Amino acid sequence: MAPKQEYFDANVWLQLVPELAKLLAAFIAGFLSHVLVERRDRGKRVRDAKDKFLVSISELKAKLSALCREEHRHFNPNEDTFFKASINEVTTAALKLRPFVSETEWSRLELLLKEYQEHKEQYTGLTRASVDLKSGNTFVQRLEAFLDRFYQLFAD
Repeated sequence: MAPKQEYFDANVWLQLVPELAKLLAAFIAGFLSHVLVERRDRGKRVRDAKDKFLVSISELKAKLSALCREEHRHFNPNEDTFFKASINEVTTAALKLRPFVSETEWSRLELLLKEYQEHKEQYTGLTRASVDLKSGNTFVQRLEAFLDRFYQLFAD
């Protein structure tokens, strides 16, 4: 007796094609939704990081504004202290933002940050106060202009 010959039944495979198509469609839909959700979440993380940076700059502007309202009309000895402390705060805020911004944004921020860190006043103390009074451009106004430039980098 000859062994029974098994043969390929094409009808069985044709019945599986719609099921495989459904599985493939579900996989593609799942993958695309994952990609879209990840993109949305990344955008939210970037916006949140930029918002935190802007809040840090706004807090410094508020401290600077409070410094202006202090009793020392022409010379405030706390101006230099504020400036030194603000360098650390701005640097920290910028470095926290670094992983979330593009290379172009980072290069602009880094350039402004270095300019702020290296900012030197020609005069200090009462001499600076006298020169500021004569020129009409105070130390506080110059610092405020720097902080405004930081703010404008990421204010949408």
